[in-house]
Amino acid sequence: MGNVFPQTQQALGQYSRVALSHNTFNNPSVTESLLGPLGVALPPNIPFGNFYSDWTAGFNLSWELDFWGRFRRNVESANAGLDASVENYDDALVTLLADVAANYMQYRIAQSIKIAQANVKIQEDILALVEQQFKVGINKVTRLDVEQARTVLEQTRSTIPALQITLGQVNDSLCVLLGIPPQDLEPELGPGPDLDTGPIPNTPAWVATGIPADLLRRRPDVRSAERQVAAQSAQIGAAEADLYPMIFINGTIGYEASDLARLFESRSFFGTITPTFRWNILNYGRILNNVRLQESRTQELVATYQNRVLTAGREVQTALRAFLRSREQAENLGRSVKAATAASQLAVQQYRTGIVPFNTVFNLETTQVQQQDNLAVAQGNIALNLINVYRGLGGGWEVRTENDNRGAATMVHLPGTAEVPVASRPEQLPAPRAPEEPR
Repeated sequence: MGNVFPQTQQALGQYSRVALSHNTFNNPSVTESLLGPLGVALPPNIPFGNFYSDWTAGFNLSWELDFWGRFRRNVESANAGLDASVENYDDALVTLLADVAANYMQYRIAQSIKIAQANVKIQEDILALVEQQFKVGINKVTRLDVEQARTVLEQTRSTIPALQITLGQVNDSLCVLLGIPPQDLEPELGPGPDLDTGPIPNTPAWVATGIPADLLRRRPDVRSAERQVAAQSAQIGAAEADLYPMIFINGTIGYEASDLARLFESRSFFGTITPTFRWNILNYGRILNNVRLQESRTQELVATYQNRVLTAGREVQTALRAFLRSREQAENLGRSVKAATAASQLAVQQYRTGIVPFNTVFNLETTQVQQQDNLAVAQGNIALNLINVYRGLGGGWEVRTENDNRGAATMVHLPGTAEVPVASRPEQLPAPRAPEEPR
């Protein structure tokens, strides 16, 4: 904004000790030697000779008048660029918070290791029963039945290390996102809910997305793209200003004397004012091409903005569709797990009495484990798709504008835990400006 006002304002002060050559035209010493014999008296109190001092104090100013709006357009461009950088910061917050939430959900999904451990305990009991019946020859139990029982047990047991690996990887990723060294987060996050409640936190049955215009105002990346268009659009006006003459006002005022004691007398005052203009009359081809270049760059950013809007709408619709369908899938799988569990328990009871062969128990146990794993994944997908909905809606950056959040770190509340810092950030950032019409 400072360029709109006089661009150069300087206070000057200078002292010089001058020695003039005796062999130059209008030499003071020669003039004095000629006037002396003629009886011409020199002006009093004025030094006259080849050696003298010069004291100067003053002020000068140079001002290019912004008739054609070149400086004002540059100010608009800089303001829009600042807004875009703030929106980019908000977009980074959206990504950060969504990644924290997604990794937290993955952490809870990996804690479904409890389900595998419970199944291992049940299948160990079944294997012990089969082995006991094989030893005593009850119900025509064969070695095949024993090996089938052991197969399903070891298959279930093999899923535990994989879940432990995933749990460790997600734990470390969550530590990095929270800005802390990798460490075990279970003391802070807890061991997870009990088997009856499921490993995934509850999610709402519906999400209020608002109208499309609200989506554009909410997503920082869309607002950033719009501000980039505004910043580049202002550069068109700055380029067009070069088509017209630049008008300057230059001026200097001050005092000058050979004696410091007389420096600020009224007779020592001097001043100049010099209006000028400069017009690049032979550079119109270059200037016009620069205007066309700025217009082309603006059109490029407009296309980027339009693509960003379309992408935002697609991301929201995709995430909403996945959220709703994953809820339906989880409900169906929940009923399937209940039925598979009941069938397995009934099959075990009938096997004990010799009504059904062990192959039936084997198949039902395998189906139960698979359905439980599928249910855990489906329940996790509900939460993950909900996170993607909020990511698509641009949720999360609002923490920067909350009045009670003036610390140097963004605080996130994870279910069942205390608030934890996710990222250091400046204490204050300018609030985004209202969108302006591009030039």
